[in-house]
Amino acid sequence: MGCDVRRAGPGQGRRERRRPHARRGALLVVAGATSNATSNGGDLLTVAFDTQRGDVAWVARYDGPLHDDDGTFGVAIAASPDGSGVAITSGSAGLAAHAEGQGAGVNDVITIVYDAGTGAERWASRFSLGVGWDDGQGLAWAPDASRVFVTGRSIPAVFGTVLEGNDVITLAYGAADGALAWAARYDDSPARSLDPTSTLNDDLGWAIAVSPDGQRVVVAGLSWTQASDWDAVTLAYRAGTGGELLAARQDGGHGEDTGYAVAVTPDGARAYAAGATTSPAFDFDALTVAYALG
Repeated sequence: MGCDVRRAGPGQGRRERRRPHARRGALLVVAGATSNATSNGGDLLTVAFDTQRGDVAWVARYDGPLHDDDGTFGVAIAASPDGSGVAITSGSAGLAAHAEGQGAGVNDVITIVYDAGTGAERWASRFSLGVGWDDGQGLAWAPDASRVFVTGRSIPAVFGTVLEGNDVITLAYGAADGALAWAARYDDSPARSLDPTSTLNDDLGWAIAVSPDGQRVVVAGLSWTQASDWDAVTLAYRAGTGGELLAARQDGGHGEDTGYAVAVTPDGARAYAAGATTSPAFDFDALTVAYALG
């Protein structure tokens, strides 16, 4: 008996039947973007390789509602702890109309979960804070595989029309159906701006991790202020509700500082963020900071 392989989102693609031969080995799954000859832009592409047989086990392709650019601003991928699912997050061209929290911005955060064995799409959820620009940059699963957590950025206004800057956006989805459990937004200023000469601020989430007990979600990224330039920012939330536990900044000397990776200790008591820091003369150093989690 062959297995079905999903090639696109619901109603947008085809299934390919493969004939099994040797016993399947472990899968190596990668994600990125591919051009689409029949549309204006690219699609999100996820490919699973059989590490024992050396061939492609399945291919999944996501083409958003505008059939425009999907996955062109980075893609994050993670397998579920139980090995049953594969999740990806990125950005996807959205729509002109808008219902807050339900997608339909100029660019939306797109999060997709596939069946790890077959590549069949379980669900695809879109999110936008406004009619601006949103995309996912980091992704992590709950230890019990019950939720998928995403971080990235959100610009809640149309780019070039209203000067509002990036906010860190952190999302929690039910892993079974893609239902949004909560959304948290970090904005270092009540007003925001894309203009680097402004007194208003920009923020971005790069990486996300979940504590081993599943109780805390930690995000690392960067945040801009006129006073200190780019600072490394570390955020922590309650995994169940999205309640904020920590919002900390690290200024290495009024240069460019950012957090690129984050981890939580086995007891969930501390978070470690790693990244880079620069002096005003732009001498780069490695940066590692530790924070106690409430």
